[in-house]
Amino acid sequence: MESNCVASAYGGSKVILLGTTGSDFDKSNIYILDVATLKWTKGPSTPVFSGNACAVTGDQFIIWGGEAANLEKSDKTLIYNIKTKKWVTNFITPPRPTTTSPTSQPSPTSTQRVPVGTTAPSPSNMSSSDYKAVTIIIIATGALMTVILTTISVYIGLTKRLNASAKSRDPNDSLSERSCESAYSSTISLGVPTTSS
Repeated sequence: MESNCVASAYGGSKVILLGTTGSDFDKSNIYILDVATLKWTKGPSTPVFSGNACAVTGDQFIIWGGEAANLEKSDKTLIYNIKTKKWVTNFITPPRPTTTSPTSQPSPTSTQRVPVGTTAPSPSNMSSSDYKAVTIIIIATGALMTVILTTISVYIGLTKRLNASAKSRDPNDSLSERSCESAYSSTISLGVPTTSS
């Protein structure tokens, strides 16, 4: 059973991978890529999981769901602390972002247990009129891009069609003005009588 789950951490400066490799199918290993140096570091292994999901929040790489090695559905949630490089049993709630609102909210303690899959509501600094303005701008930009792309597509299609029909014409079917003059001149020089109007 081969399985991999990947998530980025610390604003994309690290990539965390949980997976099985080579003949080591009885364990899942943690690999951490330092994006700046492109160097992989191997962390401690854990029992193998397949088809699981993963995410990073703060210093924690969280794995849940999927199947265990015996193909039974897994209800376990595993947490790997990226900073300490150890598997842990407690989820540490990351601090909430600071807000400029006049009411202060209590900050959770650093060892508070929170069920995985829940999220704290994030404060919003945008009013409903701001959302409407952004929505209108996005729709207008999309409509403009559609018109531009359609115009370009029609132009390219017509150009290709005209070029194809020009190439498929037999040059002997239609004489150019120069060819007509040349043919007229040659008949006069041969002494062939011409009718003049």
